[in-house]
Amino acid sequence: MGMDVFSMHVRGGNGQQIAKALRGAAEEEGAAFYTHAGAGPQGGWLSIYPSADTVEAIDLVELARKFKAQHALLLWVHDSSVLMYFYLRGANLVDSFNSAPDYFGEADEFAMAAAGKPEKFADLVGEAGVARLRTLLAGRMINGEAVGGEVPDEETDRLKVIGEVFGLPAILTTFESLEAGERPAGLEVVDRIEMDAEGGGERAFGATDRDFLSQSA
Repeated sequence: MGMDVFSMHVRGGNGQQIAKALRGAAEEEGAAFYTHAGAGPQGGWLSIYPSADTVEAIDLVELARKFKAQHALLLWVHDSSVLMYFYLRGANLVDSFNSAPDYFGEADEFAMAAAGKPEKFADLVGEAGVARLRTLLAGRMINGEAVGGEVPDEETDRLKVIGEVFGLPAILTTFESLEAGERPAGLEVVDRIEMDAEGGGERAFGATDRDFLSQSA
């Protein structure tokens, strides 16, 4: 069985708005997350790692809409076989990618159309980054055959390159690996968001995240 990896990466958002959305998910839906603040508001991201149960229980694209951030990038690899991303600006979904739209059965129109538009990331990654993404995302697996370009045996390989392009450290990190105590380079400091015993989300943000979010507001 391959790897399941899901993470959310936010930049240019209002700290209070993001905190409210995450606390609401924790309190109302029983969601659990780890968060990590990147290296400063200019070049950094707030990375959010939802638990596997959270991924199954709630619509994380809808959660990301509530952030109303300048940039919100959701990355998902399923069983090392499917790579998907969803990219939002504010509450608007402006791009998506699905490397194997019919992997789970007959593909709908949205999944088939999710071929990725790397030019949407131009202001984040520059022309060189767009060119690299365009080559990286060219191939998709449809009806059991590679279409448009090469498709890797392990979609985690493409995810690693996406991490390099966007400057996201430890891109293969998951909630479960952090829960087990793993702290890869670049992710030494994390905070946990969960519903506490009284039903509230008291353990919402540590000082590192509060500092980042207040500066990025």
